[in-house]
Formats: sequence, C-alpha cells, structure tokens
Amino acid sequence: MKKYTLIILILITATALLYPRTHIICQEGTGAFATIAAGIDVALDGDTLLVYPGTYYENIDYDGKDIVITSLYGVESDDRSIIRETIIDGNEEGTVVAFKSGETRNAVLNGFTIQNGWSSFHRNCHFYSTGGGIFIDESSPVISNCYIENNMGYNGSGIFAQGGGNPLLKGNIIRYNQNICNQGAIRTWNVDLQFCTTSLNSVYKNYGSRDIFILSDHQSPIVVDTFTVKNPDKGEFVVIQDIPDDFYMTVNHGKIEPVAADS
Repeated sequence: MKKYTLIILILITATALLYPRTHIICQEGTGAFATIAAGIDVALDGDTLLVYPGTYYENIDYDGKDIVITSLYGVESDDRSIIRETIIDGNEEGTVVAFKSGETRNAVLNGFTIQNGWSSFHRNCHFYSTGGGIFIDESSPVISNCYIENNMGYNGSGIFAQGGGNPLLKGNIIRYNQNICNQGAIRTWNVDLQFCTTSLNSVYKNYGSRDIFILSDHQSPIVVDTFTVKNPDKGEFVVIQDIPDDFYMTVNHGKIEPVAADS
C-alpha cells in the first residue's frame, strides 16, 4: 500500500511540474499569498502570479524565473483604472522591479503602477546606482501596460537596461520620473530596447533629465504615441549615441508645445 501511495505522490508532483500554475496574490488574505515576493519564491517557469488591486510595498526580483506577473488588467477586465489601483511601491528603498538573471520574453510584467523606486547599486553595473523603477541586465522581459512614474535615480530613473538582450516595451506610460545625473528616464547601454510599434508607449515630462538616453551600437526604431514634444531635440530630450545611420524615431503626439526664447 505504501508503495502505491508513493507512486501516486510522485505522479502528482510530476504533474504539478509539467503544467503551469496560477498563484493568486491578494492582500485581503483570500489568495495563496499576500505579497508578490512570496509568490515569486514558489513560482516555476511558466507560472502566473495574478495580483489583485492594492498597494504592494515591495522591491521584487524575478530571480531568473520566466513567469508572468500581472494585475487583473487584460486578464479579467480591460478597465485601465485597474492599473492605477494595482501598485508596486518601492518605498524609496531601491529598484522596484529587477530582471537580472537571464530572463527571456516569457518573463512578463503587466498592468501595474510602478512608483517610488530609488535606483540601486546592482552587480555588474558600470554606472552609478541605476534603475529606479525597473532594472534590466542581460535579460529580455516584456513590460506591458504599466504606468512607470515618480521614481528617482542617478541613471534610468524610470527604466535602466544594459548588457545585451532585447527587452520589449508595450503600451506603457513612462512619466514624472526624476534623474539626478541628467542621464535619461529611460537609459540603455549595449542593449536593443524594443518599443512595440502596435501597442505604443508614451514617454513624457520626466524631470531633471532627458526622456531617453541610449548608448548602443544597435537600436530598433523608436515609435511612441506621446512624447514630451512632437519633434524632440536630440540634445535636450533625447540622446542617442553610436547607433546606425538608419535609426529613426517617430512621435505621434507632443505633450507640450515648445516656446521660442531669446538666447
């Protein structure tokens, strides 16, 4: 009898490993976990963390796991107010979300407000503390439908990406982030940060810095819905270095209208 019981337990365990699971994250105690970090600890590649509305004061790391962390937006509802109601707040204690262990496009962050991050000193980073909202190193995650705002840092106050890879941004709004070193709310080094051309991002009104600072020998075309200005000056709003001559940037709408001033 014990032999058959052991076989059944082995089969149940093997089945659990083969099929992706969904873990409910809810602060009210009705889910599997009350924090996102606790869900990441037990998640396996292919799993989903479904996060219910609330403010989660956390600094999370995907820890090399190709998992989906998503709010209810796009899963149970297309009401964008859910994004504003499902918040990961870094509490000014470091980077809010980190991908730094080789995560692929199967690692997804979807439908959150990412706020109050403070750039951290990350391993293998050749710059000052980086990535207030999101830090990416040698990884290629998908970041979609997020408000990335009110984060601070020295480099890449909103998003910092380095070390190869081709992360994908889809339908995000990146705004109101504050840089100390004038190095860009979005800052890249040696990485092809891809901007989706169908689900457009918006990048505007980031403080104390240019909106985008790219240092790479390859950069896919940047197409955005809304930028700070319709025709960005490459010194004031965008800095792009060492990329091919065929690179182009397309802006559909400007948030503000530049005003001519005496020199």
